[in-house]
Amino acid sequence: MNFVEVGQYFKHRYYDENLIKFLSCKYCNLEETIFTLDHASENEKLKELFKVTMEIKKDMNAFELKKKKKLNARVAHYKKTYSSIELQLKLMNRIAERETNWIVYPLLHVASGLLKVTLELSKRLRTPEFNESCGRSIHRCFTICLNDRNPKLNENKKIGIYVFANLEFKIYHELNNMDMVRNLIKVLKSRDSGNEIPSLRESLAIKYNSNIVTFNYFMGKYYTCVENDFTQGYKYLMDALLECTVRDKKQINKILVLLIPCAIISRKVYPNFETVERFQKDDVIPKLYKPIVECLLNGNLDKFEKVINNETVEIFILKNGLYVAINLIRELVFLKLIKTAVMQIENKAVVSLRYIATAYKKSLHLQNTDEESLLNELECLLANLISKKLVKGYLSHSNRCIVLSKAEPFPKQVLA
Repeated sequence: MNFVEVGQYFKHRYYDENLIKFLSCKYCNLEETIFTLDHASENEKLKELFKVTMEIKKDMNAFELKKKKKLNARVAHYKKTYSSIELQLKLMNRIAERETNWIVYPLLHVASGLLKVTLELSKRLRTPEFNESCGRSIHRCFTICLNDRNPKLNENKKIGIYVFANLEFKIYHELNNMDMVRNLIKVLKSRDSGNEIPSLRESLAIKYNSNIVTFNYFMGKYYTCVENDFTQGYKYLMDALLECTVRDKKQINKILVLLIPCAIISRKVYPNFETVERFQKDDVIPKLYKPIVECLLNGNLDKFEKVINNETVEIFILKNGLYVAINLIRELVFLKLIKTAVMQIENKAVVSLRYIATAYKKSLHLQNTDEESLLNELECLLANLISKKLVKGYLSHSNRCIVLSKAEPFPKQVLA
């Protein structure tokens, strides 16, 4: 039998596995482990926390011991558990306001428990009500850590901002609320620019490597899918990938889905698919991106259009926020087509748009196309490539041609 006096942790400001076990909402044999609180304790918040936590444990144990668990009973149980853990987290927040950073991990454990129950309820009820409330409670944890003004850096709770930001990212993505994600990142960036907060590697996240992966993944996803800043997206996603181990196949898969288009757009590089296929067989990544890269290498616009217009692929692209990225990759396929066509003619300095139109129509198998409309479309596409410095030259609308630089008409794109 194990006796655990809860008050000692808050009195001496430390935690161990027994305190985490006490705060956990998982099943716990209360006959083997007996939790107590010194009656002499004058901390009313702690007394209330102890009472609420013990009620959670008793309810959880009673539910786990039931042999038959009907759907309605499960939902009712999760609702009650949610309310209890939310109250538990609020009490922990009130206690944490006056504590040093020893309390950050126990606070994180309670917040993670609330998030887990919230996601379970959200899945069963399909309503955002609990997600929104959970987001507010977890944001309070984040704020307490962010606003800690303790001058002793080894006691400051700011070490916890990234782990709570990760929980917020998860709940905001569940709500599909990118405005809240944007606001959270703005707060982090504004404080980071003034050196008011520790770096990711100086925070609590460094002790739990998965938090570094999670934070970099969500930051990369934000810059890739919301801001369309593929350079920043590449940086964060590559950092996330480098922190993964070979066992993190699911997480690696999620990262690569975003990292590959970022790498193609921002650095003009692509993965070795033999390695990818060996590592993740029968995965969507080689099935989707391998034909796209093949089109990128040979300028086959027709095949590219067929790949991305497949219904399953379209859903995948939209679901992962890659619509803009795929359209930018299409530009690069078009660039390859133009480059290949220009290399076939003798006069590479002045190229007729009608010649380019012929190659364009042949690639897409276009027939009965209005020539003027097609030339206007090509002028727009070429002007876009010139503005992005993917092509060096200028357009002559009156002569319907493009005048290319003799030195380097198609600048090298691959970045070191």
